[in-house]
Amino acid sequence: FGFKVYQALDKDAPTIASLTSVSSTRKLAGFYESAVKPSGTEIKYNLSNDNGSSWLWFNGSSWTVGNGTYDQSNTAQEITSNITLLPLGPGLFKFKAFLKTSGNNTPQLYAVVLAT
Repeated sequence: FGFKVYQALDKDAPTIASLTSVSSTRKLAGFYESAVKPSGTEIKYNLSNDNGSSWLWFNGSSWTVGNGTYDQSNTAQEITSNITLLPLGPGLFKFKAFLKTSGNNTPQLYAVVLAT
């Protein structure tokens, strides 16, 4: 994946998104991140099943369109636990990541894998 950096809506959680889509005719089976998250930091995600036209988050019971903020996003663990419930859509998957900082500590995202 290449990344696009977005103007941060929240200065403490800059946002990046994948530039390329993962095309699939099957539902996603896994979501994996490779990251370093120093104390007080976190990385949360939105997923898109329509090539980035809308961004989804898991609200505790279902995947729904979010408001594009850190508060309506999920950790990799939350996504992994609920990835099989993500609707297929047209099968063009993307992700958006919110990098929550803390003071001088910033998380580092090295890779994201969307598995089918």
